[in-house]
Amino acid sequence: MGLHADRAFGYLYSVSEDTKFKMTDLNTHAVACDLQPGNAPLKQMLHDETRAIFFIGDADGYVYIYSHVVSNY
Repeated sequence: MGLHADRAFGYLYSVSEDTKFKMTDLNTHAVACDLQPGNAPLKQMLHDETRAIFFIGDADGYVYIYSHVVSNY
């Protein structure tokens, strides 16, 4: 399980053993994005603020990398 709150954009990022990576809008309490990167339970999530990316590991040993950069263009 892993959680990360992004106060600047108002999102909560989470992973859990139901194999989902979710991005929840804190203002509306609605799930804005729901990804299932594989079939194995997600075990760990690390966030690198300097590069605005997530590293997500699952029970099978796979590592998934996601970016959450928001562009104004």
